[in-house]
Amino acid sequence: MTPDQIRARFFYRMNELSEELADRLCHVDPDTTAAFVVTDIGDTGAGAEIRGEARMHVDPVTATAEFALAVDPEFVSQGIGGTLLRRLLDECRRRGLAELWGDVLVDNHAMLDLVRHLDPRNTVEHGAEAGLNRVRLVV
Repeated sequence: MTPDQIRARFFYRMNELSEELADRLCHVDPDTTAAFVVTDIGDTGAGAEIRGEARMHVDPVTATAEFALAVDPEFVSQGIGGTLLRRLLDECRRRGLAELWGDVLVDNHAMLDLVRHLDPRNTVEHGAEAGLNRVRLVV
């Protein structure tokens, strides 16, 4: 991931992944979390590279889920983000959740456009913190 992509995904810059964050990203509790990745086979056939990742964390009290999404910058505008968001929405429906939501940096126009494009009923609101928008996707 590029530094700008890390900032868009985690809202701050980091040079390396902490052991704690790496563990949390790699070990998904199926009761509270769902995660999906898109991979390809490298040019040399040596192994798959992750080109996109999306996950959601369920809040059982509100019957909603918060999502996060990242797509390799070289693969933006190829449908990966939309495919991953649709998978998360399908998972929300399967679990009977009322809403999928996420916070998005105000300058992350690609993500905000994707949310609006997926369903015109999706909303973008000013977030609780400066520089963030809250997006709410129709399940």
